[in-house]
Amino acid sequence: MGTLGLLDTFFNKAVEAKFDVSFHISDEKGCVVFVDPTGYFGDIEVYADDDELTVGFGRFTHANFGCYREGVPKNDVHDEIASDVIDTFRKVFDGDLRFYGSHAGGGGYEPAILEPSYTPWFADLERFAWPKAAR
Repeated sequence: MGTLGLLDTFFNKAVEAKFDVSFHISDEKGCVVFVDPTGYFGDIEVYADDDELTVGFGRFTHANFGCYREGVPKNDVHDEIASDVIDTFRKVFDGDLRFYGSHAGGGGYEPAILEPSYTPWFADLERFAWPKAAR
């Protein structure tokens, strides 16, 4: 399997998804970068690590995506992981997820339809959507 294959699978699915967001492969960082048009949210970066994708959501948080379902054929694992990230990105770019906090002090994300009290430890933090979704 390997990390390059997983990142390639993800990149190809991102191209197929036709997101209205600028993205590219950064050879310097070894990841796929989705560019924040405002610079405020921060770029979203996708890294491959063995059979997992790690997504850095701008200045807020990160998430790990792997294939944890049993019985998935080995040849389909990368496709399943990449598809999960693409589904999450649809929610991000459509404004269906809100982000709060930071990498330094506890950040996260939640469905936009929830009240901030859903995450009581972070209830006082301002929520942010991907810039295009916030317009």
